[in-house]
Amino acid sequence: MLDFYFIPDDESFDIKDTGRLELAGGIEMELFDRLQRKGVIDQRFDYYSEFRWGSAIVKKMHEQAQNAKFSADTDVQHLLKILGQALERDSGLMALCD
Repeated sequence: MLDFYFIPDDESFDIKDTGRLELAGGIEMELFDRLQRKGVIDQRFDYYSEFRWGSAIVKKMHEQAQNAKFSADTDVQHLLKILGQALERDSGLMALCD
């Protein structure tokens, strides 16, 4: 499972501090792969490597995922829930694979 945690853009992160971050949600590898094939998640992100999306990236991805061609796509809707929560908090996301 790839877990997403809320993290403010101006906050530094140490992998040992995961316990202090609030979980935003998670996605399985198969879903991550499908989202990459659909062009929703950029190919530069690796499921097994930790990565961070700042609030600007979250906003851009949210806008792209709301495209009409994805309106009935359950894969995209799952990611939109996570991105939407981050937008509401004006937060970025940290992704960690467990």
